[in-house]
Amino acid sequence: MNETNKIAGIYVRVSTEEQSREGFSLQEQEDRLKEFCQFKRYSIYKVYKDAGISAKNDKRPAYQEMVRNIHIELLKI
Repeated sequence: MNETNKIAGIYVRVSTEEQSREGFSLQEQEDRLKEFCQFKRYSIYKVYKDAGISAKNDKRPAYQEMVRNIHIELLKI
């Protein structure tokens, strides 16, 4: 079987400033996603974090950075 190098970006987010201050689930999300990537043998490109930002729209800094990075990487193909 021909194995190709698979690359993943990890995106984690919590909605409220309170959750962000208390560290509620950001680290847990990151840890679980890193474990999943390790299990699937994915290389991690970058971890993107938006703390205390609602998902009501896509105007989230780390999310926007991730989308830009995907576009840049796709242009290389």
